[in-house]
Amino acid sequence: MRARRVGRRTEPRPRTAAPPWRAAYPADRAVLEAARELLRTGDLTDDRFAASIGALGQTRLYEVITLVGYHRLLAAQLRVLRVDG
Repeated sequence: MRARRVGRRTEPRPRTAAPPWRAAYPADRAVLEAARELLRTGDLTDDRFAASIGALGQTRLYEVITLVGYHRLLAAQLRVLRVDG
């Protein structure tokens, strides 16, 4: 198995109460939370916007918004055009 050859664990990690990245990677958490809210509502609340700007900065938040929007557009095109596979 390739994972074993490169020294990676092959058994699943034990579940914890909260994923360890939540505390260790605040920028990743901000991206995830912003993307989830954008997908769910199409907008960011004032609080989420402020938290995202604080964790990511304006340029990186702009990139997240653009990426989420692009993928929503692409998904809509594939759905409407009935692209399979």
